[in-house]
Amino acid sequence: MFVSAEGNRKGRVKFDEKELGKAVAAKATIITDNPSNRKRDYNIGEREVASFLVDRGYKEVAPGTWKAPAGITKRKLGQVTATTKRKLTPEELEAQKEGRDLDEEIKEVAPKLWGVIRAHLDVKEPMASLQPLDKEDDTDLFD
Repeated sequence: MFVSAEGNRKGRVKFDEKELGKAVAAKATIITDNPSNRKRDYNIGEREVASFLVDRGYKEVAPGTWKAPAGITKRKLGQVTATTKRKLTPEELEAQKEGRDLDEEIKEVAPKLWGVIRAHLDVKEPMASLQPLDKEDDTDLFD
């Protein structure tokens, strides 16, 4: 699951703990800003998200990629357990039918989506504390 939180600005809204809590309860992999972007003065919301995840036992296994505590098994696509008694979403049904893994697809799409969002924010938010990503920096945000 991709999470982006509002930065330090007038009228900011804190991230939705209830919604993120649902993802945590489902043991979802969480994608956030990487540590270097999270440390920016402006990115207070990103630090709140990281703190929320750490408080629930999540570990940052790669820059911006958070995994559920060890020993917790992840639900396989389409598997219904006592804690996941729900109907599959149309996307899950389609992926299951085609033999695909949604987590793997998210890993592939999330970095691309995050790049688009960051580029939009870099242009949209003309604040001195919010600097565009350095084009010379080849650091992969999600590895």
